[in-house]
Amino acid sequence: MNSRQIRAWVRLSLCRSVGSRTWNQWLVELEGAGLALETFFDLPEHEARPFLTRWPTIAHALRHDAPSSYQVDQIVARMQREHVRFIPINDPVYPSRLLSDLGFDAPTFLYAIGKLTHLR
Repeated sequence: MNSRQIRAWVRLSLCRSVGSRTWNQWLVELEGAGLALETFFDLPEHEARPFLTRWPTIAHALRHDAPSSYQVDQIVARMQREHVRFIPINDPVYPSRLLSDLGFDAPTFLYAIGKLTHLR
């Protein structure tokens, strides 16, 4: 993942008022529209609106719970210092068993330290 992608996912992870099921369903809708999360955050308001009007809890979270750019920068810097890997649900190293067992209820993201092979 590049820096822009990590920042977008960390931003989403800090909106604690939305559960995994809702985030995961919304992310599938974004993907179906050909949008990556980091691309969504760069959309002009009129283009982002359709993805938010259908998901009022997400619209509220992104408007009221989203961290500032400074907070995201601080967290990403700490993750880098402490060698923490951020693994979103669409990452190839995300444990497939979590997806198959939990479906939309699988955690939207994981934080990992150490060897990722242990996630299997």
